[in-house]
Amino acid sequence: LASPAAGLLPLVSPATPRHLPLSASTPGTTLSLLPIDCFSGGSQLYDTPGVHLHHRMSARLLPAELAMTMPRGRMRPYTPREAAAEGTSFFWGGLARIDVVSAPPALRLTFCTGGSRLRLHECPTAEAAEAHAARAGIEW
Repeated sequence: LASPAAGLLPLVSPATPRHLPLSASTPGTTLSLLPIDCFSGGSQLYDTPGVHLHHRMSARLLPAELAMTMPRGRMRPYTPREAAAEGTSFFWGGLARIDVVSAPPALRLTFCTGGSRLRLHECPTAEAAEAHAARAGIEW
């Protein structure tokens, strides 16, 4: 809430009942239309329910899986010790696979993580399909 001394109106009127909004399992979304008294003159701002977009990762993961991917701290870069050679595959947990098809000899890839529980794994591309089938959902 903004301080009235700062020359701003409070975001929630004191006359508004203090009920917590219902939130969906997807972070940042609400389950129903939520009116907010935040303008002078009686106008309201409405917080609408989140829109389901099938191509977003949050629509494809279960709530527990989504929680594993959420950043829990400061973003930190990670660069593998070896240069990325042709024929190398990288897995970010079981969510993403990056195959190095063609690369200059000194190519260095850097990945950013935010303290999520997903880790980076590296293997030869020829073995990537078997590695994913054996480890995704268990070790990754």
